[in-house]
Amino acid sequence: FVASAVRSHVSRNGARRSTVPAVSHCAPTNPKTFWSTPLRGQEEPVKTKVKPKVHTPELIQKIATSHNLSIADSRRIFKTVFDTIHETLAEGKSVSVTKFGIFTTVRTKERTGRNPRTGAAIHVDAKERVRFRPTKYLKEFVQPK
Repeated sequence: FVASAVRSHVSRNGARRSTVPAVSHCAPTNPKTFWSTPLRGQEEPVKTKVKPKVHTPELIQKIATSHNLSIADSRRIFKTVFDTIHETLAEGKSVSVTKFGIFTTVRTKERTGRNPRTGAAIHVDAKERVRFRPTKYLKEFVQPK
């Protein structure tokens, strides 16, 4: 049992509010736990079920610092790249990003599914789905041999 610590957040207008507990309860034997960074006052990292994420503002900050750009410029670049990917996929084309992967759209067939609560059969329409295929480089980078 790990004691929860509550982190506070200051919003843009200066208001201070509490956020969710920074550390969750988890059994130390759970294989799906990850090491978190130590909180203020803690000696060592704590195991938590929450896998660390990198969010959009952090990516924008990384672009800005690594290329000596302003946050506004890097945000525009980031938005342009992803808007272009969205528009290209909406046109039915695929997007290939070197050393990363290929985004494509795939048409799924209509089918009969099941309502998980009641078990009743329901009709699921055909639709376009986005599929991502990582490149060999990305696979090897994430899972080195």
